[in-house]
Amino acid sequence: MAIYKCSECGASISEYANACPRCGALGSGERSKKIANSGGGLVGVFVVGAIAFGAYYFATNKRSDSSFDSGYPPSRSASTEQTENVAVGNEQSQTASEAVEESNASSSSEVASEAVYVCCYGAFSGEEEAESVATRLRNDGYDAYKLWIPEFNSLSGAQMYLVHIGRYANRSECQEKLSQLRSELSPDMYGARVANDGESDYIR
Repeated sequence: MAIYKCSECGASISEYANACPRCGALGSGERSKKIANSGGGLVGVFVVGAIAFGAYYFATNKRSDSSFDSGYPPSRSASTEQTENVAVGNEQSQTASEAVEESNASSSSEVASEAVYVCCYGAFSGEEEAESVATRLRNDGYDAYKLWIPEFNSLSGAQMYLVHIGRYANRSECQEKLSQLRSELSPDMYGARVANDGESDYIR
């Protein structure tokens, strides 16, 4: 065991002593100094390592974040796109529905203003069913409409919706078109005069 002098008071101290027995100075023994120096080195290595790791982590995250700025526009979330698509779909559906309603309204108003002949496809008790049939016919390229039969006293007065094709100024035009439609759609189709003067005329 080696004996050294205290660096503070000069007293003899064992190399294993953590403090001077005379003055109480800490780390006065030579071994204690070596241990302290060794511990300081370890702390230094730890600090340097922590700094290096922090720099690496920061650089990695920065590269990761910068990848979103590589020239591509920021993408919209799926929920945002879905909401916009639904909104566009609703607008288109509403526009189509309004167009159909305007078409039917114009049909009724034009029929009410003057007597016309129409080619009757069929009568339906429900408005929704009648509109569905008229829409299908329009999709097939026919000039189809629906009207509420009781609104016109030249018709039967039945509480039903009439799906018809075209509006013709006279009987002969309607009869000519009717012959074509009977071969294309249904042999049961018939012609009818639509007006509010009480004068009925059917083409069977």
